Formats: sequence, C-alpha cells, structure tokens
Amino acid sequence: GEHGACADPALLESLKPGRQRLPRSGWGIVAPLDVDEHPIGAGDVDGEAQDAVFAGLGAGAHGKFTDPLTGQIVRTTQQREPRRYQAQPVAGLTRRTVPAADLPFEFALNALRLLQGFEFDLYVERTGLPEALLLPPLQALAGRGLLQQQGSRWQASPLGLRFLNDVIVSFLPGANSPSGATV
Repeated sequence: GEHGACADPALLESLKPGRQRLPRSGWGIVAPLDVDEHPIGAGDVDGEAQDAVFAGLGAGAHGKFTDPLTGQIVRTTQQREPRRYQAQPVAGLTRRTVPAADLPFEFALNALRLLQGFEFDLYVERTGLPEALLLPPLQALAGRGLLQQQGSRWQASPLGLRFLNDVIVSFLPGANSPSGATV
C-alpha cells in the first residue's frame, strides 16, 4: 500500500522509535512521512509549538525564532557551502525580520505542519492580525479537501498532508493555488 510520501515500509518502521521519543522529550512531530496507513501520534503539543524556536544547524540550514521582547519573527540562514560554514558558523549567519504581510504564511508554515493543527483563535493571538486575512484561504483549501475543520480547530487533511507544501504556499502574499486560481 501507499504510505504518504514514503512507499518503503522498512524505512517507516526504522523511523518509529525516534518519532515515538520526540513527544516524550517535549518535541512536536511535523511533516509526517506516514500520514495514511501508519499514523504515529504527535503526543500533546500545545499552542506553545506555534512560537517554537526552529534551530538551523549546519551548512545551508534555516532557523526561526520569535524575539520575546519585540514579538518580531526572525528567520536565520547559515552559509550553504560547508567549508565557509565551518570557518564562520556564527559570523556567517544571516538574519531577516519577517514583515507583517508574511505573518499568515509564517503561521500556516508552523501550524499546519503539526498533526493536530491549530485552534483558530491562536492565529489572532500570535500574529495580532484579523481573522479575515486567514479565513478565506482556509475555507478555499477546505473546499478542495486539503484542510479540515473540527469546531474552531483547523488541520491538514490526509490529502493536505500529502501536498503540504502546496497548501502552505497558498498563504504567501499574492500566492496562487496549485491549480492556478487565486486562493
């Protein structure tokens, strides 16, 4: 049978121990490989995962953190070339503050990768932006079977998890859906 993005049952089995340890260590599971026939629970990851620090370690790595004093989201990027990275692992790090127009995308990037999705009120709380900016793409994606809503919780459907990059790109400012129609 099919196993999401991965068709190798042996590989899925080898990933299980690590994926089972992550929630016990306080880490949420994102971007599952086995979304259909072999779901591995994400454990209880509360809303704090939305503000998580994603460390970018190694050459070409990307990271993200929220400045606790200003609330600004900062993206980091390491140098791509391993020798340059090793020569300047800190000095070679670039930082970019995420503009407000990109906050719906940044929120979706984090929230929709979590298997349990997110509560809609969390979007307003974390971004300070009105619901009206996020609701149209959520509804459009749900209409295409890529997202599902249960009360105030939104999450990627099994189909949405398979096409998660396309789902998330739909939240970029001015983005078009994969079909070419504006979401």
